[in-house]
Amino acid sequence: MFSAARPSVPRSRFRATATALAVIAGSAACTRPAPRPTSVLVITLDTTRADALSCQGAPQGLTPHLDALAARATRYTEARTVAPLTLPAHASLFTGLYPPRHGLRDNALAPLPASAHTLAEAASAAGFDTAAFVAAAVLDPAWGLDQGFAHYSSVPVAKPATGDGVHMAERPAQEVVGEAAAWLEGRSDPFLLWVHLFDPHAPYEPPPRFADRASPYLGEVAATDHAVGILLAALERTGLAGETMIVVAADHGEDLGQHGEPTHSILTYDTVMRIPLMILDPGLSSSEGSSPAVEEGLVSIVDIYPTVMDALDLRLPADAPPLDGLSLFRRPPPEERGVYFESYAGYLGFGWAPLSGWASTAGQYLHGPQPEFFDRVSGGATVPRQRRNRLEARSQAVAQARSAIEDLAALPALASGLGSESAGEVARADPELLAAVRGLGYLGAGDGAATGLPHPLARTGLGDPRHSLDQLATFYEAALMAGEGRRDEAIERLAALVAEHPGQTHGAEILAQFLQAEGRAAEAVPVLRRALEEGHGRSSLYLRLGLCLEDCGELAAAREQVERAAALRPTDPRLLREVTRLRALAGSTE
Repeated sequence: MFSAARPSVPRSRFRATATALAVIAGSAACTRPAPRPTSVLVITLDTTRADALSCQGAPQGLTPHLDALAARATRYTEARTVAPLTLPAHASLFTGLYPPRHGLRDNALAPLPASAHTLAEAASAAGFDTAAFVAAAVLDPAWGLDQGFAHYSSVPVAKPATGDGVHMAERPAQEVVGEAAAWLEGRSDPFLLWVHLFDPHAPYEPPPRFADRASPYLGEVAATDHAVGILLAALERTGLAGETMIVVAADHGEDLGQHGEPTHSILTYDTVMRIPLMILDPGLSSSEGSSPAVEEGLVSIVDIYPTVMDALDLRLPADAPPLDGLSLFRRPPPEERGVYFESYAGYLGFGWAPLSGWASTAGQYLHGPQPEFFDRVSGGATVPRQRRNRLEARSQAVAQARSAIEDLAALPALASGLGSESAGEVARADPELLAAVRGLGYLGAGDGAATGLPHPLARTGLGDPRHSLDQLATFYEAALMAGEGRRDEAIERLAALVAEHPGQTHGAEILAQFLQAEGRAAEAVPVLRRALEEGHGRSSLYLRLGLCLEDCGELAAAREQVERAAALRPTDPRLLREVTRLRALAGSTE
């Protein structure tokens, strides 16, 4: 766990100490320096493109609350994420590390290792109140981002899905913000508060009052902005707004079909990699003569961690790995800089080659079976489709990008291990069960698919995701069919897809879910066994196989598969409960 080098400050003295330091520093200089913030509010907007805000190109009036915040903040027009996936991106935000370093390469695959030094751990160790309110199951405590948060409110997740749903459990922004506002009510102590809003994620179903926007997607963005306004008003009521740094960032964007991907997760073009980012520094925004700034230098979501650490005067412990991010606190981004990005979702879920890349002042290098290089396009009201591949003409920039990726891949990664504070809760609740699961010896405490992955520049010989989007379209069509009650058609479509493309692990899992829901679990069993042979041993595949075997009356075999799932994800109490239940059932028949 994090052991901050900065000593804890008693909460009752925190603000007085900060003010006194500012006065002392001011008396020793010609001009009084702006005081540091004493609290931080981090707002993450899921699936929000860089051009989805009115202040960055969307229709005027769409996002009035975020626009008003941007008018007082520093807005970064060239901000980028690390992956078009919620969990890896948030892990980078809270650790300052790229995915190859923190180890989270896909959603719902592996938890953040306990060896991570998170922003919440640093703040908690220094005496801050810490709380998080998240809107989607992908950020459930089982995935490890609860490390350091004294309060972590997430989406209630019941038993594994057996029906038509292929989208993760979520809750609307209004509900999340309502909880966060209640937590802020009457607060007077320094805090780190994280609020995650999921609304712009597909399927796009904006509330009626926002349904008349230019598109359902933008209607969801408008609904999110409205919720942000409620949250900011709650912060004002505490009287702490003048001392609170506010960071607003998206985890990734949305392609909306511009490069052939309906949503996000597979491709790495600017439509999904460029994100809105704004940072309100209360010390500067309240200073006489201060004004908002627009920074066009290249920044990354990994910069948020060191920026907040710097703003709160927190220090990393001596055993912490070197960071990938840079502090932006009261300093502009470097003029010459490069940042890394990737997507392993196609590799892990569909059997395609992984994609990686490097963005710099020269442009973006996209590595894959057929590499691409695009010149940098800055400014403008929208994120343009990237069309002109300049790979041959920009050989020097390509070589520099590849060298930078090689250097990154050579840096030390976090040690694997249980990745959540909830592991301790599980151990206290049922230490024998946790010990048994950890001792099963299948793939260790952490999902096996998260290790042994190809090097970012490896030639895997696998298909190019950019040339396999017809398969992705088929998958989405089947999901829509099931959602419309046409499950038989969805099963037929997915069965054909999986038979033709054995690496379609994700397709096989959803097919098995649909088959089980139709009472055809016996047909799902071989589908899942083949997926485990062809693809990666994801805990969700083992769990689904166990549930299908249970439906077939094979309780001992079912227990074995669910134990495999729990061995890969031992921080998830739901899986441990499933193990307990199946052990009892299997024991009663022996």
